[in-house]
Amino acid sequence: MLVDRRTMIDNTAFGFGYPQYSFVPVFSPFYWDGAPEAAYGYDPDRAAELLDQIGYVDRNGDGWRQDPQGNPIRFELQTNSDNSQRVAIGESFTQEAREIGVEVIFRPGDFNAIVGQLVGSYDWDAIIIGLTGSVDPIAAANVYPSSGNLHMIEPLQSSPRRDWEREVDDIWFGRHRRYNANYTLDEAERAAGYRRLQQIWIEEVPWIYTFNPAVMVGVKSDIGNVMPQPINEYEIVAILHRLFRS
Repeated sequence: MLVDRRTMIDNTAFGFGYPQYSFVPVFSPFYWDGAPEAAYGYDPDRAAELLDQIGYVDRNGDGWRQDPQGNPIRFELQTNSDNSQRVAIGESFTQEAREIGVEVIFRPGDFNAIVGQLVGSYDWDAIIIGLTGSVDPIAAANVYPSSGNLHMIEPLQSSPRRDWEREVDDIWFGRHRRYNANYTLDEAERAAGYRRLQQIWIEEVPWIYTFNPAVMVGVKSDIGNVMPQPINEYEIVAILHRLFRS
């Protein structure tokens, strides 16, 4: 509720972007249209109320929240310093958290070092990073199943530790009694499976999505058959093979 996606888009992408609430990009036929309504929207007042309800309040008047034992509510947030958009996102979130008394220690750093923490040492609190979206979410087979090496909440599980992860695995691998995301040739069945996966992911919030930047390409008026499709790549090179000059 502290992620102000609209401001992030305006400040870091000059307004050219789309809020993202799901692990499936909006342009995919597997995207669940109900995602924006189901997700937790930007609401800092409600975020403060929820923290109050669990006893995370400012107990000593220093402007920062503490838990019932007096421990400060703080965590470290990292991203790669060579990505200006991610740095701006981190700064925005850090400020939003500060406004309600949560201390976020924002430390941009070296990309390779951060990836090493992410997939090697697992010694990190929170990281802003990008996972390439795809028209077909099967491309993220190493991310969403509990056994995946990029299942960042807890990677490489020998068996799912949480009930919702077990349901995700069953849907992903075609073992669920109702939903099947991948082990079928019926695209409507797959779409229903991915809708359920998105519902679970939005409800459990293992990680939070920010926005997708808009990809814009200028093409001269004498070029024909320009119908960009984000199938293989997001740039104009993906459709070069079928363009012609009139």
